[in-house]
Amino acid sequence: MTPGGPGSGRDADRVLVVDDDAEIREALLGVLRDRGFQVEAARDGIQALARLRQRPYDVVLSDLHMPHLDGADLLRELKRVAGAPPVVIHTGPVDPDLERVLRRAGAFRVLRKGAPLEELIRCLEEACAHRQAARCA
Repeated sequence: MTPGGPGSGRDADRVLVVDDDAEIREALLGVLRDRGFQVEAARDGIQALARLRQRPYDVVLSDLHMPHLDGADLLRELKRVAGAPPVVIHTGPVDPDLERVLRRAGAFRVLRKGAPLEELIRCLEEACAHRQAARCA
């Protein structure tokens, strides 16, 4: 499956990238745009919540460790909102216990930063498909 766009019959999937590291944030924006996603960015969880109030997104790709409101707290906030998009946590090395906690809290998936690009793209496509299926149900 590929994101929406030319010839797909639907709009491109909208991804909100949340990371306090500007270099990582910009790199992700570029890669995801090149793959056909519509992307916007937020520097922390507080800015992400503000963006999510302004427009809908199909998936949130969030760093875990950020100032002000981290990825785990952002996940908890979004799980309280009906119809919130799936959240993929994208972070440095993560131990299995932390991953289990994040999954139980509602993370769609937990990906290690530096994982193969195709794994990230596939995960976002799956999250978008999950969101689309939930809308149709």
